[in-house]
Amino acid sequence: MPLTSALPQSTTADWCTSLSAVATYQFPNNAKQVGTYRINAKTGLLTWDVPTELGSFSIAIVVSEWRYGQLISETHQELLLTVVDKGGTPITPPPYEPAYVGVLTATDDRAPDALQLTVSPNPSMGGVVQVSLQNRLGLPAVFSVLDNQGRVHQHIEKNQVLDQQGFQLDLSNQPAGLYFIRAESGGRQVVRKLVRE
Repeated sequence: MPLTSALPQSTTADWCTSLSAVATYQFPNNAKQVGTYRINAKTGLLTWDVPTELGSFSIAIVVSEWRYGQLISETHQELLLTVVDKGGTPITPPPYEPAYVGVLTATDDRAPDALQLTVSPNPSMGGVVQVSLQNRLGLPAVFSVLDNQGRVHQHIEKNQVLDQQGFQLDLSNQPAGLYFIRAESGGRQVVRKLVRE
């Protein structure tokens, strides 16, 4: 959502809690379709080659951090850039490249995004928890319950090939402590901690 706006009747407090995209916003290099305006995915460096318009420009950067398919943080930063003419010999701008939203990405190769496991409630008071596995591999899954010493207490095979598999797991006969719920499918695995109170 590039560039935010605040309505004239808004209070300062409203500015900090509500964002709205400016419908007429355009990237700076789109005004005359000259040069480039991009973020380097490796370094995070914003490059705006040869600004052709003098004036003030607002740049909004939104960084979203995702882990295991869950949004864990989001940072919004709005910057003001002022373009002035410093004189000198004009240069030829590079060929026009349209800017686009969402150019800065990074992934955690260790994250098993093909398997997403949730266990709730956690911590568990009564010992019965709901286990849900989103399996994008299209293969059967095997679930294991391990204690904090690595001993397997339960082994559950789900031979159905489903994108979403869910079942209730009863740990009421197990002592209170830390357990690990492991799901395996297609040579990949994902593990979640569970506290049994």
